[in-house]
Amino acid sequence: MASEHRVLPCDDDVEMSLASSSDSEPEAASPAGLQISRAGRVGLALLGAVALVAAAKSHAGSLLTTASQGFQEKQIFAMGQAATNAAPPPSQITSVNQLTGGKGTVPTQPTSPLAPVEDTNDGNPCEDDEEDHLGLCYKKCSLLTNGEAPIRISAFGCAKSHSLGDVFGEKMAGIIPCSGYDISGDAAGNGCPHRYGACLVDEEMSLGKCSKKCSLLTHNVYPHRTSASSCCKTTHIIECLKPTNSKMSSDFATGGGVQGDGIKGDSLSHDPIQILTEQ
Repeated sequence: MASEHRVLPCDDDVEMSLASSSDSEPEAASPAGLQISRAGRVGLALLGAVALVAAAKSHAGSLLTTASQGFQEKQIFAMGQAATNAAPPPSQITSVNQLTGGKGTVPTQPTSPLAPVEDTNDGNPCEDDEEDHLGLCYKKCSLLTNGEAPIRISAFGCAKSHSLGDVFGEKMAGIIPCSGYDISGDAAGNGCPHRYGACLVDEEMSLGKCSKKCSLLTHNVYPHRTSASSCCKTTHIIECLKPTNSKMSSDFATGGGVQGDGIKGDSLSHDPIQILTEQ
């Protein structure tokens, strides 16, 4: 029977085997190491992308904030301009001129304290509640008709517009001179239309002339002027025919103002002063 022959490894063989096994481990681990390195690079790339997105959002937010602020500033400026150009509220309207399309401002007035409050730079040679028609001052049609027929067509008529149909359909309130729509403004006493200009505040207009107020000349006993030299207690012409109701004097045919004030045209009754309405 043959005996089995086993070759036992020697110590040197064992050492070489261990060494070989030990040397092979790094090579096996090498692919794993490469895999970790790639994952790390991917992670870093993702982190970089997140940071870029965050930075972009922050920059976009800053741009939006700046644009929003600019838009708000433009809105505020526009609102300020609109408030400046808009018509004043009723509580701040101080003259008829503002109600009828004027500027609503009162430029520098003549030096006399008796000068009326008028807009002297609105291109209107008449008083603020009057309009020019063929060289005479009439009360504005817009006031006489409550805005329904604001265009003056004639001494007696007003129309909605200058169109042919409206002109032929003009609105009238009679054809008696110095009545209806053929009148002057309130400050001028609603009498006959007059030449360009206005009277001083201590004067009144009668027959196109400015005279000192009868109320001042007669200490309010005969406050109503009926002619250049007569004053009456009442506005009724028939009543003024009674001697007890009327008073006549050549002293009544005088103008107002103060001597040397630089704007009164005459010491006697005089034409309206144009520099009081337009300069």
